[in-house]
Amino acid sequence: MKLIKPSSGQITSKYGWRRDHFHPGIDLTAGTGSQVIAAASGTIIQVGKGCQAGNMRCQKGLGNYVAIDHHNGYYTAYFHLTTLNVKQGQKVKVGQVLGSEGNTGYSFGSHLHFELRTNLNLAKEKGSIDPYAYLFEDKELPNPKQSYWLEILAVVLLVGLVYLAYRRGYVRGVLRYVKH
Repeated sequence: MKLIKPSSGQITSKYGWRRDHFHPGIDLTAGTGSQVIAAASGTIIQVGKGCQAGNMRCQKGLGNYVAIDHHNGYYTAYFHLTTLNVKQGQKVKVGQVLGSEGNTGYSFGSHLHFELRTNLNLAKEKGSIDPYAYLFEDKELPNPKQSYWLEILAVVLLVGLVYLAYRRGYVRGVLRYVKH
């Protein structure tokens, strides 16, 4: 899956650790009211609304937001919006306008907080992916379901090889050699 940049803005805050917390996405600033678009096609699965600028606790600090299921193991989320142009359950196409950049929730100025995820644990470190390479370096996201099964197969093969080595005495021989 390829992603497009969800805003015409510049990055003002990168993904990763800060002094006191983890920032699980990137912040883009184009200006209040600038269009925020879907980075990829999918279905709107969460919508948070009703927040005004200045209410830092609204939607647990997320502000007005949209989350999209891309039906391939990935999700994207768009936070701190001023307006919302979509509803839960709605199908969206890549590049479709979701709303506009704002300053709602726990925010200190107009921006879009954008997250790429493998789960819906929004605004948390676990399940978040740094979206930079997929937005600005034209990299394609790997198929998470495919890589998951390859990892399982690799573990099964490794366990099988260790078991065979043990049954044939190779492990005991190596351990004896290491002890001396």
